[in-house]
Amino acid sequence: PDFDWRVDANDDFEGLPEGELDDDWAGDDGSEGEEGKGEGELKAQGINDADPGPEGAGLQPWDKTTVTMCHGPNGRPCPHGKTCIVKWDGTFSQCMDCSAKHFAKSCQKMDDYMRYAAIHTCKRTCLDTKCYNDYWCLKPHVCVTDAESNWGQCASCKSKKFWHNSCWSLDANLKRRAQTRCHRHCVHR
Repeated sequence: PDFDWRVDANDDFEGLPEGELDDDWAGDDGSEGEEGKGEGELKAQGINDADPGPEGAGLQPWDKTTVTMCHGPNGRPCPHGKTCIVKWDGTFSQCMDCSAKHFAKSCQKMDDYMRYAAIHTCKRTCLDTKCYNDYWCLKPHVCVTDAESNWGQCASCKSKKFWHNSCWSLDANLKRRAQTRCHRHCVHR
């Protein structure tokens, strides 16, 4: 179903018992709220309803919500610059920005099924997330796993950045397995 849960300032909340919103609308000093109260304070602080805020803010503006169910003959079209990622069994899909900048942030928030689909649809490796085998990591990355810690992570055997800056943060067993698999040593600074 396509729901739009935005609340319009002119909505009249008919059917609510009298006084239901009184506590929520009381001012900081305990006085009853007034229509429009606080707007001046927000504007004085530089907060503008039309301004969506800095990129990566906690809440997205209503017009930037994720489009889901974008696959199939009745699928919703993805906005310009986004690609439809479809779960392996076709029960779910969502639009995603496959650019390097956005993919790195978005893929980490996905469950395993959608992350795997995103990796292969966008043709990008999702770093700093769990991998299960080499199918989860695109070349030049490999999946280094440790059964004891129940963890695997994509690593680039050729990346100077990884072997000089990041490898030291790996669990000891995983680091040992990565060094063995890639025939490299983790450099500590």
